[in-house]
Amino acid sequence: MQRAFHTPVFAPLIVLLMSVAAPPAGASPLIVGLRAGSSIPNLHAGDNNPVSNGWSSRVAFSFGLYAEYAMTPSWSIQPEVNYAPQGGKRNGAQPAPIDPAAVGAPPGTVLYASFDNTAEMNYLEIPVLAKYHFGAARAIYAALGPYIGFLLNAKNVTSGVSQVYLDSGLTQPVSPTAFDFGATTNIKSELRSTNWGIQGGVGYGHALGAGRLELDVRGGYGLVDVQKDTAANGKNNTGSLVVTLGYGLSPH
Repeated sequence: MQRAFHTPVFAPLIVLLMSVAAPPAGASPLIVGLRAGSSIPNLHAGDNNPVSNGWSSRVAFSFGLYAEYAMTPSWSIQPEVNYAPQGGKRNGAQPAPIDPAAVGAPPGTVLYASFDNTAEMNYLEIPVLAKYHFGAARAIYAALGPYIGFLLNAKNVTSGVSQVYLDSGLTQPVSPTAFDFGATTNIKSELRSTNWGIQGGVGYGHALGAGRLELDVRGGYGLVDVQKDTAANGKNNTGSLVVTLGYGLSPH
């Protein structure tokens, strides 16, 4: 069953942060910056459907914009707009995208083959994070908050040549010849257009030149089953580990 996104998810966090004291006199409360780095996304199975199980992490490039507003010397709020790769990869024995009728199998039969498969799902994600700064000069921070993601594009990239089998152990072949699995398939129409979840992590900031350099390590988890047809395609949630470097300047 679809878990719809509701904008009130953001409301308690925003109200809480906006209610605390103003930044200290003489300090610039706003920093605007860019960040970029590596994303290691994966697809987490939410059921026992063989179509949605067996994924491992892939590596991709992530980047975005952020604006941090200091509410107190220790607390700040940071909305962001990020290009966020999601998905995963699955190599070896796995369900094959073959029509059972092509090999004389009954409708609904799950067929298997050995090939390489990468699911590339790219989102525009908008997190709103609460950040707590601590340590010497408050250079270390912890961040946590919700995000909403909008699906930009999605595809499966497959490669390899294999016979088709009735079992995941690849012991019962049903095709006399091998199939070529080399293809790029647009799967955007099979996925929900909106995803939402939680992000959190830690980081370290250091003054550099006129601005501030930040190393950010963050994890995220989507709370929505990304597939529209969960009966046929199973249930997966997005998740990722993202490591970025950011540099921000005060516009004042």
